[in-house]
Amino acid sequence: MKNSVRRLCTCVLCLLICLPALPVSAYGGNDITAAANGVLRWKRAQNGTSSGRLFTESFAKTAGDGCDWYMIAAGRYGITDDRAAYLKHIGAYITEKYKTADRLDRRKATEWHRISLAVLAAGGDPRSIGMDENGSPVNLVADGVYNRGYTASLGKQGLNGWIWGLVALDSKQYAVPSGSFYTREAILKEILSYQLPDGGFFFAGSISDCDTTAAALIALAPYVSTGRKYTYTLKHGKQEITKTAAQAAEAAAARLSELQLSNGGFTASGEETSESISQVIVALCSLGIDPQGDKRFIKNGSSPVDALMSFQQGDGGFAHLRGEGSDSMAGEQALCALVSLYRMYNGMARLYDYTDGVTMKAVSSGGTSSGTGSGADKKPSPDSGSSGQSGGPSVGAAQTQQGGASGSAELRESSSTVDGSSSSSPQGASSKGEASAGKETGSGSGSPSQAVRANAGAQASSQTSGENLPGETPEEGNGINPIIFVIIGAALIAGGLGFHFAKMRSGKVQGKEEDDFFASLKTYREEHPEEEPGGTIEENPAGEDKHEAP
Repeated sequence: MKNSVRRLCTCVLCLLICLPALPVSAYGGNDITAAANGVLRWKRAQNGTSSGRLFTESFAKTAGDGCDWYMIAAGRYGITDDRAAYLKHIGAYITEKYKTADRLDRRKATEWHRISLAVLAAGGDPRSIGMDENGSPVNLVADGVYNRGYTASLGKQGLNGWIWGLVALDSKQYAVPSGSFYTREAILKEILSYQLPDGGFFFAGSISDCDTTAAALIALAPYVSTGRKYTYTLKHGKQEITKTAAQAAEAAAARLSELQLSNGGFTASGEETSESISQVIVALCSLGIDPQGDKRFIKNGSSPVDALMSFQQGDGGFAHLRGEGSDSMAGEQALCALVSLYRMYNGMARLYDYTDGVTMKAVSSGGTSSGTGSGADKKPSPDSGSSGQSGGPSVGAAQTQQGGASGSAELRESSSTVDGSSSSSPQGASSKGEASAGKETGSGSGSPSQAVRANAGAQASSQTSGENLPGETPEEGNGINPIIFVIIGAALIAGGLGFHFAKMRSGKVQGKEEDDFFASLKTYREEHPEEEPGGTIEENPAGEDKHEAP
């Protein structure tokens, strides 16, 4: 009996131990997709579209100077939209820019990197897009990454150039030809050399900041599982050091945790911004770290996702600063973060690991997807509840490629709004033609997810059959957390085992009682042979039954 009870306790304990391995999220799959779809609806409304498309002809005209990050996020989300319009206009933009001495930008290599990632998300090839001055197809990966040094240093704009150059290079595991100015290892070492003694990375000066630290983690993510050691000289202190990418990433993740606010958020230049939070979420997802499940990033019960969702407005957009209205750049960065969460929780590759082939699905003249072979149709449902990340160092699981988001300290370097509030695109891309909703939208009320779902119905009339937003059902709401089923299952198993052992115990007691009963009966029969079963009942003079039951 004791062994049976011990086995029961062991089974229940094992079940309880397994529970933390499940993705337990304050915001479930339906919440994430509702928030992401809300951003897309808000942006379409801001663009004044009635077609149900985000990439209308007018919006696609901002390619290279406004809509690239929306293409990156929406493309990796796998929605159906007019990607052909984007590819047409980005090709024309590159051709015009290559007629000048600066080409895309003499100072900012990140112009090549951002556009490369956007072209990939649109289903194009960044190695053959637009025309140069000689009429040859432009290779953005060559000109912007491994051969960038022939015209200007990849690091001319600081650490950002190295980070996003590596992200672009690894997005489809592009090979670096022999004779190139930079090797992949040289770029990686440059990134590592910027790490500070506190584990963080810096954009300028010698103080680590969360945006740059997060961006560096995005670039390091594909290398944390290799175990390879790199020797390099630190920019700060000029010390030669040998480390693995995993060791560097572990220290950087610890520094991010230290920089986190008590409400789960992050700051940029002393102010809590949604863009900084978005950047961190993408970085954590790139490492296989669940921003809602890792205790290092839960402060006073709040996660980075909790903090980010508090910036979402009732119209579906996201504010730059708390209390402001929806902002275009805040929306695009939040969409990158939400899509990163969506992909992680559905066992998909990181945001910037394009080797999975998931891109924006093209639309036909009839408004349906035109079989592009993107692989987006094969995505699991948003509520599958599995991160699908492989095991790795303590920084988190590392997949083969990295995800990413915006460009750290350069996120808001240019301004263009109606009311004078700041609204800019990352890495030098201005928000021309993208007026912020500003104070017209207000700050919203109620929980963000509820606001998004309520707003979804109000905006449904502007959508067409061509719209394809992942995870949407006729009645959108929170799915049942899979942890509930596990708990119920454990309870049922425990109850069943308990009943089983109780029954066994009862059976043993009953068996003992039956043994005692038959022993007594035998003794009685030996003492009263005249009353053997089958005998006759003797009647006394009074007519009473003298036959007594044993």
